[in-house]
Amino acid sequence: MARWMGQYKKALETTIGRRVSRQEQLLFDATELISRALEDQSVSRAQLAKRIGKSKAYVTQVLRGQNNMTLRTLSDLADALGYAVELGAVNPRTSHRICLGYWNSPGKCSLKEAVRALAPALTSREREYAFGQVA
Repeated sequence: MARWMGQYKKALETTIGRRVSRQEQLLFDATELISRALEDQSVSRAQLAKRIGKSKAYVTQVLRGQNNMTLRTLSDLADALGYAVELGAVNPRTSHRICLGYWNSPGKCSLKEAVRALAPALTSREREYAFGQVA
C-alpha cells in the first residue's frame, strides 16, 4: 500500500498525472451525486433508465464509470430525478472558488456575478463590450 501511495503522489507531481486524477475525481463525484439522488428519491436504476429512455444496463455502466458521462448525460440523469446540477471550481493553490448555478434563482449568483467570476481579468469596459449591460 505504501509503495502504491508513493507512486500516486509522484504521479500527481506531473501535469498529466494531476489532470488524470482530477478527471477521475470529477467522474466519481458526478456518479456519486446521481447515486445519492437515486437514494434520496427512492428511485431504482431501472426506473431512472425508463425516465431517460435508456436501458438499465446503460445507467449501470454510467454510474460505475464504465461509460464516459457527458455533461448532457449528467444533466439528463439529474433532471429525471428532479434535480438541477450546479457547477463550481476551486483553485487548489489559492482556495479561490467560483460557483455557478441558475442565473436568476433565489440564493444563486446573478448573471452579472457569473460574468465577473468568469472574466475577472477584463476591465469593466471590456466586460460591457463583450457581454453587454449584464457585466
